[in-house]
Amino acid sequence: MDSLLRYTILVLNVMKKLAYEGDSTSHGGKILTGSDRVKIKGRRAARIGDRVSCPLHGENEIVEGGTSMTDAGTPLSRDGDKTQCGSFLIAASEGATVR
Repeated sequence: MDSLLRYTILVLNVMKKLAYEGDSTSHGGKILTGSDRVKIKGRRAARIGDRVSCPLHGENEIVEGGTSMTDAGTPLSRDGDKTQCGSFLIAASEGATVR
């Protein structure tokens, strides 16, 4: 396997799309809150501690995020990160990707 192919596989395995207010969860809920400082195209980036709706478990919060990008020390959340009720975020937005 050549080095370019190995690098491409590595990047695809570690880079995830950022999640934003309005994106969905695997339980059919939505991200309800986000950062006032980190926005792309007017949409607020989701972080650990931001609220999500859940039709199965009620409103709860995001409990996972990446460590490579933060908002005032709070990790930003990405596609696949989990919520308190066990659902995961589905980042529909095209835009920034982080580790």
